[in-house]
Amino acid sequence: MKKIYSILIIILFCLMMFFAFDYLQYKKDCKTYITLDKYNLNPPRKYSNYLFGNIGYTISSLKYLSKKNFRKNFANSDDNKKPPIILFGCSFTYGTMLEDNQTFSYKLSKLTKRNVYNYALEACGIQHMYYFLSNKKFYKNISSASYPPPYVIYVYIPSHLQRLTSNIFPNSLSSNGCIVLYTLKDNNLKLKKMPSFLFRSFLIKKIFYLIDKKNNKMTIENNYKKFILANELFLQSKKQLEKRYPNIKFVILKYNVENNWEDGYEMPFMWDVLKKEGFIVIDSKDLIGRKFKYNSEDSVQDGYHPSEKAWDLLVPKLVKKLNL
Repeated sequence: MKKIYSILIIILFCLMMFFAFDYLQYKKDCKTYITLDKYNLNPPRKYSNYLFGNIGYTISSLKYLSKKNFRKNFANSDDNKKPPIILFGCSFTYGTMLEDNQTFSYKLSKLTKRNVYNYALEACGIQHMYYFLSNKKFYKNISSASYPPPYVIYVYIPSHLQRLTSNIFPNSLSSNGCIVLYTLKDNNLKLKKMPSFLFRSFLIKKIFYLIDKKNNKMTIENNYKKFILANELFLQSKKQLEKRYPNIKFVILKYNVENNWEDGYEMPFMWDVLKKEGFIVIDSKDLIGRKFKYNSEDSVQDGYHPSEKAWDLLVPKLVKKLNL
């Protein structure tokens, strides 16, 4: 009996020490976040929330495709008789720090008299699009439209390649579960599943962060792996859509920004391959005659995300280009 008590005491002590150091790592991450993100877009929760709550866009939180996760487009109306458009992407498409009537989706809807379904989410990317399109529930709202959508538009930024191999993104405070990631096994996409409880610990997330850092070094080998995975996710997403809407056209809109260090993730032949596979690739630079700029009127207060002025400049040109 004494031996059992001794073992229990040792276990209890080890657990107490683990959570003490875990809490210290949490406080360190909070301090780093507050230093780097003065606009506090995703403020830290209490430590207890990470242990026992549900935070962020994890596999478990996205599997039901709740409407409350997505941006409501107030320009959608029964008066919009033309076939709808589907949007995917990240915070750029979602409209971070913008009002509803300032977003890409709203302005596209107003100009085209089409309903626009904005299925973009902050800090998400190509893998989330495929995850949604692989879920039959996704098509329920869109299938109720009078006509099938003629276009799907994915707004791309190079950071999306980094996200393909990041277990922790954008930071340790953004979620407390396994996020949507895919691997290629025998030329098939496999959803990467790990126990969610691992991501409730800041010490363990620190280990994953160090692994991510290694996988995201801009080497030819790492970049090629990202290209292969991105290409397959795009291709399979296109196939999923074409099963239901045989005539749909898939547009990748490259949101091109000056001096973007994340361009280093791209392989030089990436876009030629996608074009050969039937994608319509449009560079924003070709539409507006220049690259967008960070920390300018092209961006909101954080100096990064697109401003209303950026969309006012780009959307009419896109509508004309695609004859929407």
